[in-house]
Amino acid sequence: MTLGERLRKERRRLGFNQQDFGALGKVTKRTQLNYEAGSRAADSNYWVAISEAGADIQYILTGTPCAAAAEPALPEGLNFEQQELLAAWVKVPDRFRQSIFHLIREWNMEPVEDDMTTPLVMIDPDRYLRGEVTEEELQALIKERDEKLREMSHPIYRKKKEKT
Repeated sequence: MTLGERLRKERRRLGFNQQDFGALGKVTKRTQLNYEAGSRAADSNYWVAISEAGADIQYILTGTPCAAAAEPALPEGLNFEQQELLAAWVKVPDRFRQSIFHLIREWNMEPVEDDMTTPLVMIDPDRYLRGEVTEEELQALIKERDEKLREMSHPIYRKKKEKT
């Protein structure tokens, strides 16, 4: 298998079309097509950008998968939504994981009696997985969420007030 064929296989594994994957690497669809066809070589900026999106660069270049980039086997007994969430988490760039994990951990600290069927903040998961959500935007959403929770007298904030 050629480098271009492995690049195509890795792009597909991550669920991207040529245009979107090329955009991650800051190249056009035509350039991405040329990389996959083997008629053009990518520069280091491209490799860094796609690795941040979860591409296994070692596999693409050598044909040997990197142990750290291999997707973990999903535990048995998960429903479809849980499997999708775990599969999406694997693709989240490291620079965003801490913020997301903090958000989830804080949210699950205490059961909420309020009607929480409507999300407090909206983020398009497809935009996020394509790397189009910046750290600043994510932090702004967390701040917005915190303000809304305070307005609602969310149990997390009631608990903090009682301690002070």
